[in-house]
Amino acid sequence: MRSRVFEPFFTTKPVGSGTGIGLSICHAFVSAHGGSIEIAETPGGGATFKIRLPVVAAEIEGQTAHNEAVPEIARRRALVIDDEHELAELLAEMLSREGFAVEVAFDGKQALAELSRRSYDLVLSDVRMPGLDGPALLRRLQSDWPALANRLIFITGDTVGLGSGSALDQLGRPIIEKPISLEEIRRVVRVTLTERGTA
Repeated sequence: MRSRVFEPFFTTKPVGSGTGIGLSICHAFVSAHGGSIEIAETPGGGATFKIRLPVVAAEIEGQTAHNEAVPEIARRRALVIDDEHELAELLAEMLSREGFAVEVAFDGKQALAELSRRSYDLVLSDVRMPGLDGPALLRRLQSDWPALANRLIFITGDTVGLGSGSALDQLGRPIIEKPISLEEIRRVVRVTLTERGTA
């Protein structure tokens, strides 16, 4: 089972006792920080996880002051929507590192409230959420914020549960699968914003 422990939704626990996303989230967090996580046997039983993270030099004082002087209004703004709080915060951190000012919503209703309050350059949303799910959110964007509907990116850990490839294609938006990598986020965001002339 060692080769599968980082797969999302893989678990050895009985049904109802675990979701199988804990180690997947750990893997995503570590990868987002440019590190690696490995599993090894432990003498006497159990498992040992080794996490390696890169050392980052402290920012130069003048550079930090310059960054703080940049008005937030000049930054691109993104909205992240995911009912899994840890993943939402991870996505927000990834986008912040790419220069976005990020707001987080944990369900569709909260997302609509955020969209009514301010404008956004990009929206990343989970596909499956209670209440207002991803496809319903897309329809609402197409109705109320049509330009933003073209800058929506879906996140999912359940492409199998969504059905065939044609069902995914009908959404007409790019889809990033969990566990999320910073490189994939960068690539899809760059393509999405370039296509819409906002990069």
